[in-house]
Amino acid sequence: FNILLHHNFQLLTISFRTMKRLRLSREISLNRGNPEPEKAAVNYLSSFLVHRNKSRVLPWALSHFRWLAQKDQLGQDMFLVGAPGPLRRRLAMAYCELAGREVEIVTLTQDTTESDLKQRREIVNRSALFNDQAPVRAAMNGRILILDGLDKAERNVLPTLNNLLENREMTLADGRFLTNRSDALKSGDHNLIHVHPDFRVIALG
Repeated sequence: FNILLHHNFQLLTISFRTMKRLRLSREISLNRGNPEPEKAAVNYLSSFLVHRNKSRVLPWALSHFRWLAQKDQLGQDMFLVGAPGPLRRRLAMAYCELAGREVEIVTLTQDTTESDLKQRREIVNRSALFNDQAPVRAAMNGRILILDGLDKAERNVLPTLNNLLENREMTLADGRFLTNRSDALKSGDHNLIHVHPDFRVIALG
């Protein structure tokens, strides 16, 4: 559908799903991706359109999208803080829909363990296999990882999250190691897995 974005104090009508580049302001623009359907955010942006005019984005929401886009372009992770409720998650998902980014979601609780963030061991055809969890898949494939409920995470999983967010590194149970260090990747070690440069984290707390 068409939406209106503010640009230089004017309203521009765009069919954002058919465009590869969206301009949110004079300084900020988005290069839209082409997400796989099963990892795409769908029907979230419509919650932030003016009710009387479904082609216009609410001004306060647009300012949030601009901020998220700016952080995304700078290669920085984001932290949305607000009152309890679904608004922060919907806002993050709406940005992913607008930007055409693939999404992985982890809902953190007091019961979340380190294996929920790394790998789970599962039995498949009578064989034990390690199954990559959402943070690992997001890091490897350049997706946006939404961490919902960061304030509820137990202390024993915080070092794992901090290492991924700050250093882009994670040791996996199957012997592989996620890293974005170019010197390590040049060593030729097949157990070293490159963290995709488009990997971002939006934490909700």
